[in-house]
Amino acid sequence: MNTPVRDRSEALGRLAGFAPRLHERGVTSLRIFGSAGRDAMTAESDVDILVEFDRPIGAFEFLDLQDDLARMLGRPVDLVTPAAVKERMRPRIEREAVDAI
Repeated sequence: MNTPVRDRSEALGRLAGFAPRLHERGVTSLRIFGSAGRDAMTAESDVDILVEFDRPIGAFEFLDLQDDLARMLGRPVDLVTPAAVKERMRPRIEREAVDAI
């Protein structure tokens, strides 16, 4: 695992550097939200990521991507798709979300 990202800027920079490999895996959009999106990370924070794909993917591929992102960011990652977001959470996520790729 890499050194943990400390703030939003560092997280966005690492994700941008990973963009070509993410696109190869079918990722069309990656947005951070939660404490990372608000730039309010603490030492205990995970990184919440909203991801969209250009095709359906299986559970193993999804979990593999989540693990790769966690290693790259040096923190646990909570990876979700728009379809998995609960309706009551959608407005907050949309408010906080910052485009990474």
